[in-house]
Amino acid sequence: MITRRTFLIGAASALTISAINKFKWFLDNRGSPLLEVPEEPAEILYVDLAGNFHLELGDITERGPCITWWEFFEQRGGKPTKLSEYRSIYERYGVKPSQFDDWCEDEEYDTPWYRNDSPTACAYHTLSKLNIGPEFKNASGEFIGGLKFINCPTMVSDYIGVHAENEISLSLLQHRLNELNTGIALQLING
Repeated sequence: MITRRTFLIGAASALTISAINKFKWFLDNRGSPLLEVPEEPAEILYVDLAGNFHLELGDITERGPCITWWEFFEQRGGKPTKLSEYRSIYERYGVKPSQFDDWCEDEEYDTPWYRNDSPTACAYHTLSKLNIGPEFKNASGEFIGGLKFINCPTMVSDYIGVHAENEISLSLLQHRLNELNTGIALQLING
């Protein structure tokens, strides 16, 4: 499921047409979004420019939990001791005893992390709680920018995340985060 949120422009917001024009001018003349970040940010919201303006909050080097198959089995009731338990493990997970010291790659273990604690999930949960803006365009109907909130809990995808619609959306998002006094600063990364 994908939902979109656009930014409110006008009297109910500190975001004015002159601010939009300033963001557009900066983008056109400098080739990058204007990000007016807090001096001492409490958190960093990373924007992957190479990944469709994908947003991540927190330690972006963290890439999922790492445990061995032994640790995985211990968490689920203990290490196998009987031949029938080893057979059952092989039938269910395709893992042989010689592989028990390898890293566990079972989705039963890492899916909750990806949906709740991963940097993409943290961005989703944090931004979805904020009043970024209503789900409509500005008064003249012109699309300025927005965010895509993506939540795909299916058999083939457990992805949850937020993507900015375009580069101007990054300036608008930082502006709105400042307006809400979140202490969150956007930082652009490539890759």
